[in-house]
Amino acid sequence: MTAFEHISVLISIVIGFAITTLLAGAVRLVHRRDSVIWYWPSILWMVTLLLIDIQVWWSRFGWRRVSTWTFATFVAMLLVPIGAYVLSALIVAEPAEMPIDLRKEYFARRQVFFGVIIATLAASYLPDVFVYGTLGNSVDVAMKALMIALNVPALLTANETYHKLNAVVALLIFCAYIGVLFAQLG
Repeated sequence: MTAFEHISVLISIVIGFAITTLLAGAVRLVHRRDSVIWYWPSILWMVTLLLIDIQVWWSRFGWRRVSTWTFATFVAMLLVPIGAYVLSALIVAEPAEMPIDLRKEYFARRQVFFGVIIATLAASYLPDVFVYGTLGNSVDVAMKALMIALNVPALLTANETYHKLNAVVALLIFCAYIGVLFAQLG
């Protein structure tokens, strides 16, 4: 077993938990649909997070050529899957009361959710810094910076119009990000 194969096991497990958490949360909402007050930005974020989880797992294959791994590099590589799991758990968290008001739950967790998004995006630069001494390729760096810039206002404001727009734009930007950088397994 190579070093990459060894460390990819834990990364895959964490991403698997993130995906399982999202899917289980979606199924729970469907089962309780008669007691759910739906809020489409929450659903859109669930879709976006599912794509993020899949992309994180997919993109890790590109690190198979790294020959020397340090514990710091491994931890840096693990931070994004951990962030993805936390985001998945936050967006589908079990509410304390019925009916399940997705809008209320969204805004109750808004600052933590967007703080974790920003921190996870910032942490996503670290593996390239540790292995190559750079932030990464220019398109990747720019797309992540754009996503951080988009989510800082979401952290700071409870403006519902901004949050609705942000949910749509985040999904579109992330789809473009996948299309530009990760369409093929590299």
